[in-house]
Amino acid sequence: MIADLYVVIVVPPTVYNLKNVTGVESHEATLVCLSYGDPAPRMAFRKTSRSEPYHMGENVSICSVFVLYVFVHKCIMRTGCVNY
Repeated sequence: MIADLYVVIVVPPTVYNLKNVTGVESHEATLVCLSYGDPAPRMAFRKTSRSEPYHMGENVSICSVFVLYVFVHKCIMRTGCVNY
């Protein structure tokens, strides 16, 4: 009996484009985090002051930047069946 064998190689997610953004108060700022991997990673953004992500996707626009609401934002990547 001859059987076909398939090997799946998983490539961990890697960020290839992440830029720090300086915004002008009361104007829009866009955060971008691009990555690759196999399977393709799912992207999300999270403020370091929170444990849960607030935006799913590889970029997020902050409509109005205000000094009182400045936070460090973290880009999160997941592959496979792992939940955020």
